[in-house]
Parts: sequence; C-alpha cells; structure tokens
Amino acid sequence: MLFKKSSNAGLRLKTRVLIADDSAFLRKRISEILSSSDEIVLIGTAKNGKEAIKKAIYQNPDVILLDLMMPKINGLEAFRRIMEENPTPTIILSSISPQTLDSSVQALLIGAFDYILKPGTLGAKKLPEFRKNLIEKILLASNSRFNKIYGKMEYEENSKENLPFRQQWVDEVFEFGKYLKEIKPNRKKVSKNFKKNTYTEKFQPQNQTSDHKRITEKAALKAKESKNKKKKFQEKSSNKPSKIRSYSKHDRESKCIEDKEDIDLSKKELFQNRKERGEKIHKTSHVHKLFDDLEHKERIPQKIRKKEIEPKRNVYRSISGRKIPKIDSKIVVIGASVGGPKALRTILHDIPSDFPYPIVIVQHLNNHFIEPLAQSLDNSCPIKVKIAQNNEILKPSTVYIAPGEKHVKVGTKQSKPCLITYEGEPINSCIPSVDVLFNSVSEVYGKNVIGALLTGMGEDGVKGLETIHKNGGITITESQETAILFGMPKLAIEKGVVDRVIENYKIAHFLVHKAYY
Repeated sequence: MLFKKSSNAGLRLKTRVLIADDSAFLRKRISEILSSSDEIVLIGTAKNGKEAIKKAIYQNPDVILLDLMMPKINGLEAFRRIMEENPTPTIILSSISPQTLDSSVQALLIGAFDYILKPGTLGAKKLPEFRKNLIEKILLASNSRFNKIYGKMEYEENSKENLPFRQQWVDEVFEFGKYLKEIKPNRKKVSKNFKKNTYTEKFQPQNQTSDHKRITEKAALKAKESKNKKKKFQEKSSNKPSKIRSYSKHDRESKCIEDKEDIDLSKKELFQNRKERGEKIHKTSHVHKLFDDLEHKERIPQKIRKKEIEPKRNVYRSISGRKIPKIDSKIVVIGASVGGPKALRTILHDIPSDFPYPIVIVQHLNNHFIEPLAQSLDNSCPIKVKIAQNNEILKPSTVYIAPGEKHVKVGTKQSKPCLITYEGEPINSCIPSVDVLFNSVSEVYGKNVIGALLTGMGEDGVKGLETIHKNGGITITESQETAILFGMPKLAIEKGVVDRVIENYKIAHFLVHKAYY
C-alpha cells in the first residue's frame, strides 16, 4: 500500500520522510510513530549531518525531520547545504536548550518549514499530542507551496502553470528575447548632407502617417511650390535659421518638418528677421501656415501635458474595489504563522531604522523561541526589534513581537497608545492571537492602521483584518507566489477584506511608500 488517493489526479505516492538525528532511540521512536500513519512512509535515517546531506540529495525525500545537534556536520550547516543542493521542506527537531533554540530559530529564518519539540522534552503525558502534531506537520509540509517557491517539483511536459514563479519570469524574459530577435529591423535609408547650414534627411516613405504628418506634408508641398520665393528669402536673410530642412526632388512625396522644438525656434527667428527688415507677414504664407498647424502644442495647458507625461505613482492595484486614500498611518500590525519567521526577516530587512511608525507583530511560535527570534531579527535588521512588554508605550522606529503564550493588544495609557499583554483563553486555537491584536489596534487608531496577514494555515487574523478594513485602514496579505502556506491570506481574500496582495519581498517597499510618500 504505497499509494493514496489524490483529489487532483488518480493515485500518488505516500509522503516520503527522512529522519536525521544522532540519537538511535529517538530515530526508532519517531519511526514507530510514522509507521502508524497510512499516508507516510519512512525512506531512510541519518545519524549525522554528513549522512543527512547525502541522503537528502540522492533519496530525494518529500519531508526531512532534522536534528540540529549532530556530529561531523552540525544540523544547521547541513540544512544550509540541503537548501542549496536540493531544497526540501524541513521540520526541525528541537530541544529547549539555549544553543538548540538559537540554532532552530536560525533555521526557521533561513527557510525551515516548521519545528517540533522532541518527545524527551515533553514528558510521557504529551506523547499522544506529539504524535498528532508530528503527523499533521509532515502532511502539511508535503502539501505546502514550498516546492513551488524553491523550484523543486516534477513538472508535466509543456505545462507552464506548474513552474515556480521565478522560473516563469526567467522563461518570459527568454521568450521575449527570442521575439525581439525575430522582429525585422525598420530599415530606413538615411543620408545626412550638410550644405549651407541646411540639413537634408532622406528616408523611405511610410505607408501609415499620423494626422500631424499629413498636415505637415501638405504644408511642405506648398513650400516646394514656392521654392523660388524661399530661396530668395534665404539669400536676403542675414541670420539664417539653424535647422530648416530643405527637400530634394526625390523627396517630394514624403518629406516633412518633424523636429517641433527646432520649428518653434525657427518660427521666432524667421518672423523676427522679417520684422527687422520691414517685410509684411501674410497670413497665407506657407511657412506661417506650417507653424500654425503645430502651434496647438503651445495652447495645451501645462497641467494636462504633465499628467500625460508623468507615470502613475501608485503601482499597487486594489483588489477590494474601493479607492484607498493616502493616509498618514500611525501604526503597522502584522500577523504570521507557519513560514512566518523567514517572511518577517525578508520584510524587516528592508525597513529603515528611522521608520516613522511602530510595528507590532504576532507570530505563532512556542514561547521558548520568541526571545531568540527577536534577538536574531534585531541583529540582522536595521530597525530595532524587541519583545513586547505589558503597559509599554508604543514608539516609532521600533518593532514589537508578541511574547509567547500571551495575547497582546493595543490600549491607551495616559492618552498615549501602549501595549497590553495578558494570559487568556486561546482564540482560534492560538495564543497569542492575531485577531486580538488587529481588533484592538483598530479601536485605538481607527483608519490610521496598515494591517498585514502573512503565510499560515487556519483563520486567525481574518476577522481582525476585516475590522481594520471596515474602519478605513489599509489591509494587505502575502501573495500565493511567496506564501509557504496560503491559508490565512486566501480566506481573507475570499472574504473581500483585502486591499493589496503583495509578495513578501515587496511589502517593505509598500510600507515605506505609504509612510514617506
């Protein structure tokens, strides 16, 4: 029984798992747990980091269970090598020792799918819960978007939809390059002859001409009919125009004056010279008519022309259908679950140290991991990162991460916004809960909120994002292209409470754009 039903296409293989741990007892214990599931098959074990790298490459598992404290090559270095050679969804087997916790957080920041505490650190009473959580995480990892994002999957022939978004982009650029090569160049025969300060340009006539060209061609034909007058006029002129184009016999059907700026300059010089000589300017003059045909450019209001030239600044398209005002946002709140640490590092890495608003984050993570996560982000990102404290006044240019096993909400203290942390019942099976933070911040800040919901499963944060949206704040979610688990963002989008859907590496740019521009 190596197959299971798939809703997409018939039968597919069970989830293939590799266990890498230096403890023979733990490898045996986890193997027994995995064998009890009809959807998982164990394909191998590794007792050190070197074996883990080798088997991850050659056995190509669907999911890896990886211990970080192993001989020869430690687990963190092994994970880096695996991500370089053969990116695979990896669940970290962690203990609560400080060294292991720090390494586990580093692995999560690099891109590990999730973590789980080893059975020895939980006690016998929690073993059934460990078994349930382990199987759920393995199946979730095997069905996540990890392979699509990191480019590891078996593709159907001639199927572009299944390619990872990075590969799709490269292929599109390549195809466009081939298209450019196939385009035949527009072969214009151009010869430039400079005679007596006149500029003659010869080229083949085009089949299609604009309205402006047709007007100028008619004027040019009239200019040719009075060629003798023009020559006489040029001989009398002491200051000849810098760029007045003459037309040869071969160009009668196609030549026109094209350089509008030179025409405007020539117009002023021509009529100024004629006035100095006391000559009468006739309205029916072919030169006068030619300039009148082009004079409409000067009559276009400057504001209208500026709008046509300037590109649109707002490059983020609204998907909720409403017009998003440019608001002076006072706070940013972010919610994330599985895959969140790496997404948070991607975002905070590009937030400047003088960002004018506070940022409050709820990341679903065990209490033991919160402090190493905050320290690591603080060391690697320009902006200050810390753990939220009870009754702490919110300050700009600071990121506050909710403590583990406590809810965090925004309140007021002496008419100033502050953070309130407290123990309570799980909301959406989560402590801390994203909904608690989002609902409270909307009450205090009103429309001056930007709420972001990142990768994760479940519905935590969806109702809170709806509250921010109803109160006039800006709501965004991480896009499917970068979300490891597109669960929470998808529910929010389907509910119609999302203004922007953005890849995680573009969210920082969006926040900075709203704050400074």
